[in-house]
Amino acid sequence: MKISFFEEFPTKRNLSKLSLIDFPTKLYLAASSFDDFLRLKNKIIGQDKKITIKEFIYWPILTKREGYWISPFTKRKALLRIFDELKNTKTSIMLDLELPTTKNTSLYVTQFFNFLRNKYLIKKFIKNYPKKIYLAEYFPVGPLKRRLLQSIGLHYQNAKVIKMLYHSMLPFSN
Repeated sequence: MKISFFEEFPTKRNLSKLSLIDFPTKLYLAASSFDDFLRLKNKIIGQDKKITIKEFIYWPILTKREGYWISPFTKRKALLRIFDELKNTKTSIMLDLELPTTKNTSLYVTQFFNFLRNKYLIKKFIKNYPKKIYLAEYFPVGPLKRRLLQSIGLHYQNAKVIKMLYHSMLPFSN
């Protein structure tokens, strides 16, 4: 079994906890650009001589105005920018596929006419990206919900899927 870590807010304080890890792991590291990701990665490697992180995965995040997460409702310019900067990279990535409901609901209106083009753009990127792609997705309960996620562009083939479970959003018991 491999335990991986996800750092959405890579502050100095949060990253200092990496020194407590003494086993091989993966680190999914959120950053607003690939250059920021590389700076964070190099900083982590440079600070810890006994680093046990075997793979760093770039987790692109956008501004709230752009949608923050990746979806067909994300601002098209933001998707094009992220996918363009990854064109010539050799790094595994994780796309966090979520609707902009809690970050910027106006995108449902402003990006409505880009929905199909954006969905195709995401699908094409996932299919053609030469390195490993992880997709963080909502956890669909049943085939009907899985088809619904596919239809709204939040589930794609050709990638390793990481299912998100939020205790606060689903009726799980303690």
